[in-house]
Amino acid sequence: GHIALESRHKGFVINRVENTGAILIPVEGMLIFDMSDGQPKIYTVKSGDTTPAWHTFTTPSCPPF
Repeated sequence: GHIALESRHKGFVINRVENTGAILIPVEGMLIFDMSDGQPKIYTVKSGDTTPAWHTFTTPSCPPF
């Protein structure tokens, strides 16, 4: 699934944590802001992988459908 949030007047704040190790039991789809490297991350299975891991958001827009 995908979610798109757009607003010219409102903000959206995700949970901020010191690092990904601070999440003891991550759940697939979880979003965080990793303060150790200043990057938003998602816990998911990346294409070609077999297990979930923390991945940095690198695309500043919605992926194509």
